[in-house]
Amino acid sequence: MVAARLTIMKIEGKKAAESGIKRVIFAASAAILILLAWILFVAGAVSAIAIKTHVDWCWIALAAGGIHLIIAFIFLACAKKAGGEAFPITRAELKKDREWIAKCQNNKTSSN
Repeated sequence: MVAARLTIMKIEGKKAAESGIKRVIFAASAAILILLAWILFVAGAVSAIAIKTHVDWCWIALAAGGIHLIIAFIFLACAKKAGGEAFPITRAELKKDREWIAKCQNNKTSSN
């Protein structure tokens, strides 16, 4: 009975891993394509602005890069604030378990 359940868990785990790998591949591919599209969009926008304003394209590209850096730093600051402690309930339970084990070990030591 236990062996059958372990076999089922093994099969389902393998399928879940394969599904997860496929999702990661598709997500990475989408991220690469989105990045490429953004690069092309910015290059086109820089060119269009340079033609329209008669300003050298390198200055517009530097300004666009600066704007992107400012936005990136804002996002990093937001990400730093948004990140909380991971698994707070699990950590609390593990802390209780460690305290209980330590208490049990102290009781064994004091009774000997």
